[in-house]
Amino acid sequence: MDFDSPVYVNLFTKAARRLANHDESARLTISEMLPTPAQTWLVDDRGNRYTSELRLVAFDTQT
Repeated sequence: MDFDSPVYVNLFTKAARRLANHDESARLTISEMLPTPAQTWLVDDRGNRYTSELRLVAFDTQT
């Protein structure tokens, strides 16, 4: 998220408030993007850099 952009900050805060108003037990997690955009490894033929993310949720069904 670009915290220097008032538009994005406004959209983010509205979404966070909506989440809090919808479910009081809801949690919002913010994490830093690593690597930075300049450090990403996937580059196209024009030099544009891209990121990807793989998220997994694992839980034990035996308990």
